[in-house]
Amino acid sequence: MFVKNNGYWYASYYCEDDRMRYPTGIQVVSKSTADNLRKNKIEGIITQYVANCEIANRPILKGELISHLDHELGKKFKTKAEFWPDWEQLIIGMRSGEVLKKDGSRYREASAIHYENVRNALQRYEKSTGFKFTYRFSIEHYNTLIGWLVMQNQSKNSIASIIKDLRAFLVRMHGKRHKNDIIHNKDFAYSGEESDSIALSVEEISTLYNLELSGSKKKARDVIVIACWIALRAEDLGRINEYQRRGKIIEILTDKTGEKVVIPLHWMAMKIMDEYGDGNLPVYTTPEGLAHHLPDLCKMAGIKSRHLITITKGGVRQAQYYEKWQLVTPHTGRRSFATNMYKAGFPVKSIMKITGHRTEAAFFRYIRIDKEENAETLAASPFFNEPGA
Repeated sequence: MFVKNNGYWYASYYCEDDRMRYPTGIQVVSKSTADNLRKNKIEGIITQYVANCEIANRPILKGELISHLDHELGKKFKTKAEFWPDWEQLIIGMRSGEVLKKDGSRYREASAIHYENVRNALQRYEKSTGFKFTYRFSIEHYNTLIGWLVMQNQSKNSIASIIKDLRAFLVRMHGKRHKNDIIHNKDFAYSGEESDSIALSVEEISTLYNLELSGSKKKARDVIVIACWIALRAEDLGRINEYQRRGKIIEILTDKTGEKVVIPLHWMAMKIMDEYGDGNLPVYTTPEGLAHHLPDLCKMAGIKSRHLITITKGGVRQAQYYEKWQLVTPHTGRRSFATNMYKAGFPVKSIMKITGHRTEAAFFRYIRIDKEENAETLAASPFFNEPGA
């Protein structure tokens, strides 16, 4: 009837449509008589509800059982500790489809994992400082949290990501039952920064394509080369075998935006697809599986140019040189497609129909040509070159 999760007890029951997990707000370590009585009460409510449904020959549905518990308990079981059970219930709802986005679509698994990672980071803060998150979280608490994250040498973008999810959670709970005016405070926000990332040139992609490989390295090489020519996110690459090719194009329903994109196929992508046959392309269930092979592959292809990468960590703007092979990720393929198509002279609007960018401003922030291309253009001017050279 009860299961442990993240240090708290949850009432658990397998309904006809889905498994119900109901937060009690009671910590597993609690020996309190009042908490034991509360658990007994919850168990009794569920048992009686199930019996009544069986007598009436009615199905036991998850949503109806949760509503019945809410009504019978009147939320009298709530404690300050319910912040984390609610967070956990949100993650469960994202995965089950009970919790939906504003547009009515389901959350991706990546979103649930992200909320888990943010939860872990905030709980490390609790363990380190003794602070306990509740719905009385204030702007003073926020400022202290930011200071701690900076001192932990977190990057500016990592901090922005944590605060974004924390704020979204508090907004969602504010709309349900937990009023907290911090969500209206303009200071409760943290901006990230544009990250330095790279794109592979057509020549570098060609070198990768021509490597003589076998086994797992060949599989990874084929996937990253395809990624460079069809502009898909890592999650969509993992589902590519669900879609069929029609001559020189392929249609994909993207996971992140739910939009259909129609992609023209480069000859390298077509050659790789022909080799494996329809529905048999190599895929990775997680981006990390592909990422594991990329440094070795790119080193073998001689992708070693040095790049100065800047990032704010620990509140300090830092710069460090990396060789390009160290910077390639599964997402590099998508960025490479957009950058190379732009350099080849294709209209921005046409490229955006494939990448899914909504505005040209967003597209130009995404591609990797601005500062580098600008410098190369200026350097080619006679103004910068020796007369007669």
